[in-house]
Amino acid sequence: MSLLATNQLSIRQGQRTLCHALDINIKPGECWLVLGENGCGKSTLLAALAGWHAPQAGKINLHDKPLPSWTSQERAKRMAWLTQQDDSAFPLTVLEKALTGRHPHLGRWDWESTDDIALAQHQLARLDLVNLAGRDLATLSGGERRRASLAAVLAQQAELLLLDEPLSQLDLRHQQQALAILRDETNAGRSLVLVSHDPNHAHGFASHVLLLFGDGRWLAGPVQETLTEANLSALYRHPVRSHLVDGQPWFLPGPHVA
Repeated sequence: MSLLATNQLSIRQGQRTLCHALDINIKPGECWLVLGENGCGKSTLLAALAGWHAPQAGKINLHDKPLPSWTSQERAKRMAWLTQQDDSAFPLTVLEKALTGRHPHLGRWDWESTDDIALAQHQLARLDLVNLAGRDLATLSGGERRRASLAAVLAQQAELLLLDEPLSQLDLRHQQQALAILRDETNAGRSLVLVSHDPNHAHGFASHVLLLFGDGRWLAGPVQETLTEANLSALYRHPVRSHLVDGQPWFLPGPHVA
C-alpha cells in the first residue's frame, strides 16, 4: 500500500535543479530521514510534498491520487507539515498554537470541542509544555516555540508527518524526548519524512533514508543499505567515519583531508 509516492519528480529553485527524476514510495509506518548539506533542497522538497511548491516535472500521488486533485482541507487531514519557521503572525498562547492542529477537522464556523482541547493538552503534556500552555509564544525560547509547533502537528492527527528539522534548537533532553515521541508515532502506524542534519537520528526508528546532493542527484533506500561511510562522505564532501557503540554504528566526522 502506497501512502505518498513521487514519480520522476524534478524540483528547481531559481536556476538550480535540486532533485531530478526522484522516485520514492512512502508506506504506512515508515520513517524517511532526509539528509544533505545546507541549501541542497531538503525544505523545498518537503514543501513540494506538502503541495505548496510546484515541481518542475513529475508527479506526487497521495493514496494513488494526484496531489493537486486534493482540496487543501482534505490534504491537511492526511498530511501535517512542520516548517522551519515557528513565528506567528498573530499573538497566540501555547495552547492556541497546539489547537491550530485541529483546524483541518473543523467546519468554517466551528469552534474547538472539548475533545479537541483535550487532545491539544495531551500533546503539550507529551512535550513538557503543560506549564506554558497560557504563555504567549513570543515570550518563549526558540526551543520552546519549536516544541509548541511540534505539538500542533501532532494534534493534527495526520497519517503522514512532514517534519522540517523538528529537533532544531532543542536541548539534549528534549531532543531525546521528541525522538521517543516520533518513534511512538511510527509504532502507531503513522509515516514520517524527517529533515535532519544528523545521520544518527536514524537510530531506533528510521526505516529509510533519502540523500540529496544539491545538484539533482539523490540516493534513497533502506537505512542499513544507504547510510554508509562512503555515501555520507560523498554527501557532505567531508570524511565521515562509522564507530560501533554497543553494536550499533554511529557516524562522526573524520579528519579533514587536504
